[in-house]
Amino acid sequence: MSDEELAGLSPREMVALVRQLEARLRAVETELAAAQARIAELEAELARRGGPPQTPQNSSTPPSKGWKRDRPRGEGAKRGPPFGHLGTRRRQAPPDWVVLCQPTHCTGGGADLAAARQERIGTSQVVELPPVQPVVLEAWRYQAACPACGATTTAAYPAGVEPPRVFGPQLEALWTYFHEQHPVSYARLAALGRCGTSG
Repeated sequence: MSDEELAGLSPREMVALVRQLEARLRAVETELAAAQARIAELEAELARRGGPPQTPQNSSTPPSKGWKRDRPRGEGAKRGPPFGHLGTRRRQAPPDWVVLCQPTHCTGGGADLAAARQERIGTSQVVELPPVQPVVLEAWRYQAACPACGATTTAAYPAGVEPPRVFGPQLEALWTYFHEQHPVSYARLAALGRCGTSG
């Protein structure tokens, strides 16, 4: 939604938008709590099992004792998947965009292939995040004088947009998550905030 569209919203529409954003934030917080609970379960299970096997990467075991890719895991062991193993791969999802990789000219003689019948011979799919673009939400506060009694009534700012707040609830929740769950300092978060609001 553009700045002009936000500026054209009525107070009732602005409140509805903020309520919608609050609902989305609650859903994200619920998913985050579920993920944290699952991580705690896995960590507890790993602790019950005595932890992962010691390797040169996670212990003082010398590199010479670590498993080498070109060395069998045990006496007489055969490298590679067991016989009859079908293998696994990530299940592909319906694409949001499709890039057509079609040849335009013959590599042999240089002829134009625009009218030639083309056959699809393969697909390649990747999962990517969309560009993160901050949205600036500005609330315009109005007051009006009553034509009947002359009293002045001032509208209240909606929750999440009231001063002296600078960042919205979703952005604050994300920053809190980074600070509490990951080793991101307040100084680095402030630097991220300056990057996100510059330009």
